[in-house]
Amino acid sequence: ESRWMEGHSQERRHATLVTQETLQELSTAHLLPRSP
Repeated sequence: ESRWMEGHSQERRHATLVTQETLQELSTAHLLPRSP
C-alpha cells in the first residue's frame, strides 16, 4: 500500500512539474514576440 502511495505521489509531482513547464513556456511565448 505504501508502495502504491509512493508511486502516486511521484506521478503527481511529475504532473506538477509538467504543468509548471507548460505554464512557463506559455508565459514566455506570450511575453516574447515570435520572430518571423
